[in-house]
Amino acid sequence: MVSVQARRPERPSVYLSEDGMAVVKAPEVDAETFAGLPNVLPGERAVYIKPDVIVRAADEIRKRGLA
Repeated sequence: MVSVQARRPERPSVYLSEDGMAVVKAPEVDAETFAGLPNVLPGERAVYIKPDVIVRAADEIRKRGLA
């Protein structure tokens, strides 16, 4: 897996699996926030992650030619 971690390892991280899917490790949102999300499908979860982690992950994935 390609790993793009936040600046501190206990913070959210983005990984790219062998099948090309992005995997996010982060704290789950609270029940009230989750209930307010539209179009949630069975089995889905929502997590908190700062936009800069997503941007850095996308940059790293592009830099490695994985997308």
